[in-house]
Amino acid sequence: MDFLKDVLGDGYADFESKVNAYNEANKDKAIKLANLTGGGYVSKDKFATIETEANGYKTQLSELNTQIETLKKTSGTSEELKAQFQSLQDKYNGDTEALNKQIADIKFNSALEIALASSGAKSTKALKGFLEMEKIKLDGDNLIGFEEQLKSIKEENDYLFGESTSTNSRTGGKFTQSGGGTPGATVQEEIKNQIFGK
Repeated sequence: MDFLKDVLGDGYADFESKVNAYNEANKDKAIKLANLTGGGYVSKDKFATIETEANGYKTQLSELNTQIETLKKTSGTSEELKAQFQSLQDKYNGDTEALNKQIADIKFNSALEIALASSGAKSTKALKGFLEMEKIKLDGDNLIGFEEQLKSIKEENDYLFGESTSTNSRTGGKFTQSGGGTPGATVQEEIKNQIFGK
């Protein structure tokens, strides 16, 4: 919530105290605040589109698999049917590889967007330009290699992060602050849930 200090001035301490007290008493519906002016927020519609695409790919794979199983049962000894089966099997293998890559790319790009939005950078686009993308991999829902690069970029290009980096620290894809708040955490968790099915 530190980004509100300039807006609220002397009233910030009282505001922070009230929000923290409310959150402590209402943990199931705690207030989460984030400054979205940096463009890190990704709309619900965008993630619904990603989820729809991923589900579509899974449906296509399921349908192809059903067709292959049906053809296996009816192929018998007919050379023509065997040829059809082989053609369908080859198509299935190719489509499976392509669709799995598309799903992996969607998950990787979504996880990267979450990490960029959580980095505290003034411009996630500028930060992305400093990253060596070939050294970043997705393992489950964790980006391997991102944190190391982020630390180095923050040390060498602190102007990208401004004053917010002195009071915020990134932990597990979220900001933690001295006041105990986690701005943006709700959006980030929703994104992870939608993309990774948790």
